[in-house]
Amino acid sequence: MRLHPTEPHVETRARLEALLEAFDVVEGQSASREQVERCHEPAYLDRLEAIESPTLLDPDTVASETSWEAALLAAGCALDAVERGGFALVRPPGHHALPGRAMGFCLLDNIAVAARHAQAELGIQRVAIVDWDVHHGNGTEEIFRDDDSVFFA
Repeated sequence: MRLHPTEPHVETRARLEALLEAFDVVEGQSASREQVERCHEPAYLDRLEAIESPTLLDPDTVASETSWEAALLAAGCALDAVERGGFALVRPPGHHALPGRAMGFCLLDNIAVAARHAQAELGIQRVAIVDWDVHHGNGTEEIFRDDDSVFFA
């Protein structure tokens, strides 16, 4: 929980802590660089990994020296959720992250990484992603825009 410190930014760990108190949880493991490269550009991942001090990546998205580790852990939790048939409560969140840049609090597109994992590792041919957040998951849409094997709504 000490990863990805963002206070006093609105995308704060208190949001996740409130949910974690309400559920039984299983700790996850980090995604690999190879797994996130299924959805994100290597040069972008290099920039995230190199962050050494708190910085704004866009007007809404803050990152710090531990955000890369937190982002890999969040993506890894999404992979575990796919394998278990569960869901992942993670931060930083993901559905706005574009292939080559952060956006809207999101560093990596966890759901896109999880969908690619389901296809590559679990043999799932077609994936449906239903994003019910009030904000459109533009990163997820961009990643799968020209891919008929993933339905995004």
